[in-house]
Amino acid sequence: MPGRSKKPEGNNNVGAGSKPRTEQIRRRVHDARRTVVPRIHAVGSVTAGHLRAGGAALLGGVGGGVAAAMTIAQRMFNGLAVVTAIFRAKLKAATGWVFEQLDAATRPARERLRAITTPVWQLLRTATEFVLQTLDTATRPVRETLGAATAPVRQRLRTATDWLSGLLARPNAILLPVAAGTMALGIAVGRYRGTGLDGEVIVMTMIGGVLMTALLPMTLRGLTDRFPRLARLPVRVVQAAVVVVLATGAAWFAGLGTGKEVVGPASAAAGDLLKLGGMTVRLAGIDVPEREQRCGKDNNKWRCADAAQSALSRVLGGRSVRCRLSGSDEAGRPLGYCSIDGVDINAQLVRQGYVFAQVGLFARYGAQEREARNAKAGMWIGDAQRPEEFRAKAWEEAKRRAPDGCPIKGQVTSGERVYVLPGTPAYERARVLASRGDRWFCSEREAASAGFRAAQRS
Repeated sequence: MPGRSKKPEGNNNVGAGSKPRTEQIRRRVHDARRTVVPRIHAVGSVTAGHLRAGGAALLGGVGGGVAAAMTIAQRMFNGLAVVTAIFRAKLKAATGWVFEQLDAATRPARERLRAITTPVWQLLRTATEFVLQTLDTATRPVRETLGAATAPVRQRLRTATDWLSGLLARPNAILLPVAAGTMALGIAVGRYRGTGLDGEVIVMTMIGGVLMTALLPMTLRGLTDRFPRLARLPVRVVQAAVVVVLATGAAWFAGLGTGKEVVGPASAAAGDLLKLGGMTVRLAGIDVPEREQRCGKDNNKWRCADAAQSALSRVLGGRSVRCRLSGSDEAGRPLGYCSIDGVDINAQLVRQGYVFAQVGLFARYGAQEREARNAKAGMWIGDAQRPEEFRAKAWEEAKRRAPDGCPIKGQVTSGERVYVLPGTPAYERARVLASRGDRWFCSEREAASAGFRAAQRS
């Protein structure tokens, strides 16, 4: 083609001449490799054999060294154990020798101490036996007297226990706990009617409820055993009938304490006494302060009994009073729960803080007293002292001043023999004159035995 130059012919000759040379070089390399590689393999095999032999020799040497070291250590431990055993034997021998020396050194002192203490212990033993024998001899008459005195009581208790056991073993023994449950429910109902719901009402209701609940199945069983025809009736009907009977009994028992009623205008004779229908009625369930008591605090104090009487006069106010009488006090005056237009006078006086509520399980006005105390009403504004506490304090003070510690004054006036107790208004005015037969007494029983009667309290 035009424009392109032809390759020189000499280049083709050079390429053709280099091919034989390359073939010669390849051949020589191949021959050399066939000669050298077997030699290398042979040298490698020899070297590996030498290395394996050397490693085996090295491992054998290390193993022998470890075994030798273990043997040496074992010998060392054995030697240490021998040395320790020798040391312990020496220490035990030395300790034994020390204890023997101490025992020998202290033996004389211990023997002397034993010789001294043996007579002392013997003396104490003899003294103790003597005291016990003396006490036994001294108390034997008392024990025999007490045994003889309590024998009738123990016999009666045994008889009562046997009787109760025999009674409970009877088929109708269920009636006793049923009666107790009915009584508890009756007390709860009666108290609720008088004072409302309080702790005592809850307690008695729980007692009655537990007894009734526990004994109702037994009661039903007893009724069906006695009256077989009842077994044909539905259980619910029989249960309802029994509940009605028990509730009626409880309501009847609650009304047992209801005596006759007195209605009419009344006047206050004291903090807990009122004149009504030609009789003196004492308000039940309350305790009025003594005449000599003072209420209040600091310099603002007043006579508690006078304040209670004035409060009762204000409550009465000339209106008609209805009193339900129940029982009597120690002076023979009837006790009554009084009200005006349905308002309980007794509870009102307690709530206003003029009188105390009588204490005890069946106290009616405990809730009203707590209400007055929390409100600091009336006498609760200060440190209120219960009448029995006041009388006890007055008794102790009078004992310190009285001859031979006998504080009751017995007087003979106008042919009457009366005794006056400490803490009463007449006590400080009373004079004991031996010339007219007056005497001091240590107890009310002693005064009554001498023919004296208690002076009337207002």
